[in-house]
Amino acid sequence: MVESMVEIEPLSDLPEYEKILIYALSKDHVQNPKMALNLCKALPEDAEMTRFKWITKAVGYVSCNELADGERCLAEASKFSVQDITSDPFQSDQPYFEFVRKAIRFAKAQRAKSPI
Repeated sequence: MVESMVEIEPLSDLPEYEKILIYALSKDHVQNPKMALNLCKALPEDAEMTRFKWITKAVGYVSCNELADGERCLAEASKFSVQDITSDPFQSDQPYFEFVRKAIRFAKAQRAKSPI
């Protein structure tokens, strides 16, 4: 399904944080991880960043093996209070948060096994 989303034209109609998720999750396409990274770097970190946007940005970084930036984004996401989370349309984003945290731990363990 994600692969078919990549083919949607134009992707430019989607918000930047949604594009990050699409490119980050489309691992079959060689260009997409690089595109996710470029979008992560280009997405401004301003007052409009919600908890879910920080988590999304973390997904993009982790998908490109940029673990330090992924951890930084998760730290920003964790700064939101319970009130901020319940006012967000993605109220149940805690499973996504935990999933990204586990992905970072797994990637670090893989690096420790085979340092490059």
